[in-house]
Amino acid sequence: MCLIAASSEILSTLEPYWYYFQVAIGLGFVIFVHELGHFAVAKFCGVKCEKFYVGFDVPMPKIGPFQIPSSLLKFQWGETEYGIGIIPLGGYVKMLGQDDNPMNAEQEAERIRAQTDATADGEPSDEGEATTSSETTEAAPVELDPRSYPAKSVPQRMAIISAGVIMNLIFGIIFAMVAYLAGVRYTPCEIGSTSPGDPAWQAGLTAGDTIIQLKKSGEPREHLRFEHDLKSRVLHAGLHDVPKPIDLLIRAPGGETRWVQLTPTAKLRELTQLTTIGVSPRRKTIISKVNQASSAEKATPELKVNDRIIAVDGQALPVDPQSGETYVNDLYRLLATKLGEDVVFTCERTNDAPDAAGEPSTEQFQTTVRPMPLRLTGLQMEIGPIVSIRQGSPAETAGFQAGDVIRSVNGKSIADPMLLPYQFADLIDQEVTFEVSRPAQATPTSDSGETSPTDDTSTNVTIKVTPTGDFQLSEVMGLGAFVGIENVGIAYSVKLRVAEVEANTPAAQAGLQSGDTLTQLQILTETDAERERAEKLFGKDYGKPQQLSDSIYNWPLVFAGFQGTPGDVKWQITYQRGEEQKTVVLTTESSDTYFALNRGLSFQSVSRIHTASSISEAAYLGCRESVERGTEILSVLQKLFTGKLSIRNLGGPLRIFEGASREASAGVPRLLMFLTFLSVNLAILNFLPIPALDGGHMVFLLYEGVTRKPPNEKVQGMLTLVGVGLLLCLMIFVFANDILTMFFN
Repeated sequence: MCLIAASSEILSTLEPYWYYFQVAIGLGFVIFVHELGHFAVAKFCGVKCEKFYVGFDVPMPKIGPFQIPSSLLKFQWGETEYGIGIIPLGGYVKMLGQDDNPMNAEQEAERIRAQTDATADGEPSDEGEATTSSETTEAAPVELDPRSYPAKSVPQRMAIISAGVIMNLIFGIIFAMVAYLAGVRYTPCEIGSTSPGDPAWQAGLTAGDTIIQLKKSGEPREHLRFEHDLKSRVLHAGLHDVPKPIDLLIRAPGGETRWVQLTPTAKLRELTQLTTIGVSPRRKTIISKVNQASSAEKATPELKVNDRIIAVDGQALPVDPQSGETYVNDLYRLLATKLGEDVVFTCERTNDAPDAAGEPSTEQFQTTVRPMPLRLTGLQMEIGPIVSIRQGSPAETAGFQAGDVIRSVNGKSIADPMLLPYQFADLIDQEVTFEVSRPAQATPTSDSGETSPTDDTSTNVTIKVTPTGDFQLSEVMGLGAFVGIENVGIAYSVKLRVAEVEANTPAAQAGLQSGDTLTQLQILTETDAERERAEKLFGKDYGKPQQLSDSIYNWPLVFAGFQGTPGDVKWQITYQRGEEQKTVVLTTESSDTYFALNRGLSFQSVSRIHTASSISEAAYLGCRESVERGTEILSVLQKLFTGKLSIRNLGGPLRIFEGASREASAGVPRLLMFLTFLSVNLAILNFLPIPALDGGHMVFLLYEGVTRKPPNEKVQGMLTLVGVGLLLCLMIFVFANDILTMFFN
């Protein structure tokens, strides 16, 4: 057993390096096929190829007595030197008479003029006759080596230059074909939850809905991918000054379909320049993480990653008849009625050892998980206005309006707006009276609201509403989150201004007062143990001060950060009181009344496998994948050139390697799909009309083909030098951007 455990630990340690190896081979192969295209067509056209390299073999410095080699591997075969360069940022084929470095142009020109009666290798030319130099003068034409690149006709040179791009496009399709034949694992467009107040929530999308079509042109598709298809559609809709609406065909769990039109929200644009519709993928009840300092961590017997919860207190969770999976939304529906109670989970665990038939064996066990109290500070923040009304909800029928500010529920003033949704656990199917303050310009949308003027800017409105359905609590879904009362159908904001401070709480002891406005948050650590714990809980950047705002890093996000943390974690709060800025250290305490829904468990997203049933279907899927990725890349380039997308969103070699490694960890088919994207990306970028790239060469050849004379040498050399300079600057920028993004957040 010790040997098995040790072997498993060694394999686990070596696993990332295996992924890195796969990625290195994959990226190298993409470069190889690009250069192979140039090489093969050049050979076919009779051009002498002097070098074929993956990577660049640039001269390297000497460190002490050690000379850094310019290549990792090289050998001579026939007239060509093949090798792997020390700089893994591309590759090249060196043809006689062709050099992208303008500094070597004159030297190359002399080389191909040096032999006029024989080829460069001393054998007679098979071309029949020499051609005219690209450097000829009208008075004295100069013969070129017939095996040199400049000696070939314009169509031949065009074929050589375009062959690399064509090979990338062909192999992009092949990569995707092989991936679909093997079966591509993906996250489907099945909705797990919606973020209160965001477009999907407002449109009434719910857990279990499936998106089967992303625009009205085309046909429904069963295998739409959450990460690629949906996110890309939302991204491109949001790349306009005003986000464009997108049409989605939604299939409900019962099979009914309907079209909805959503306009992505730009609430995060000032930080990320991206938009969102506020959906997360569906999750199954297989545990992905047991959070530290949570009640789930203290469960007896122990809960482990990959355990599957199949029942709560003996009540079995519904099983999907097609996939055989149980879903988190059904689990949460049960847990929402037992927030303050001990619950018994019936779980299924896959054993390491197979059964007698060699199949994976499973065992069932039961474990008790205690309630998980919310972590509170005693701060009761000021409630903000209602930001959204859910379509078809009781709130819409009752006459709530965006901009209303809730003042009381059933005659009780709002204390802590973060805890308001919990009060509706006992109010389902009962009439509830809301008092709201409504801006003066607003008007009721139904007869259920009674208005009475209070001043020139707002009116008091009494609204009666009956919450319906099973009691639900929404999760905070990241930056800029709102708070939702799901059974009513309203979402509201919470401000950073303190409304009240409860007596005898950490906030009161720290000296915070009504009217203070929070401006910054930072986690403090004093010992190595605290620092290690904080890094596990919050990541390596836990100690970075975070500026707070009502729009992005807001109070709901801070409140969510408090949950599941030990009470002795120290939070340094900077706040504004009048003209003064002050700082206090705050801790949290366990609530006796309010409890967390998830009890400290995180769950895996649902995944499916899309396998082509035939080679023809795989070919169709490969072509479609390449076309879709190419369309996305062109759209992004358009937005970059028009300034609608920041250059900061560009990823360089480090982020490409990181993304490829992440895909490799999900299996070889996923890596092949990433290589499809990379191949198409390389093809398009290489064909941009920038001197020193294939597209720049093609522009010069088009000019020569139209005018019947080559471009001016000095102009071509100057433009190439500028192109090389721009590419070097871009490479330096994306490298720096990668480092800042990946290592300094």
